Amino acid sequence: MTCISGLIISDSQQDTTDEEHDDDNNDDKKFVSEETPGNISADILTKQWDKTEPEDNHEHGGLVTKILQTKKEYENVNTMNKESLKVQSSGLNEAAKEREKALLKKEINRLCDSLQTLSRSAIPLSKLMDFVQEDLETMQQEYERWKTENHILKSQLKQQEK
Repeated sequence: MTCISGLIISDSQQDTTDEEHDDDNNDDKKFVSEETPGNISADILTKQWDKTEPEDNHEHGGLVTKILQTKKEYENVNTMNKESLKVQSSGLNEAAKEREKALLKKEINRLCDSLQTLSRSAIPLSKLMDFVQEDLETMQQEYERWKTENHILKSQLKQQEK
């Protein structure tokens, strides 16, 4: 039989210096020893727990083998799902980006057309506004002329009636 042994020291007991005499009596309680059956060495035992995949299916029992296989399948499926989600999401993102680009392009074209129409309408409107001022002055002069003529004719009519 091989014996694996070790000393367990807790953090709270490492810092004490005054109670060293009491600790000598408690050392036996902290010392752990394990006996391993047969010819199995300590290296094999410690390495066995570090393994994630068994080398031989006969090394483990049926239940442990099934658990390890299920774990391996789950990890494979999980990895495949992550990869497929990345591919799908990148495809969806690209499709969404293309759709958004198309919508933005349509909106920009519509805005350009509206701006062009506004510009075409604004130039004649500005020319009309320039002429409106001149026309208003002309109309004001004409009104004054007709008003004075009306006054003159009214006065002539009154003189003829007398």
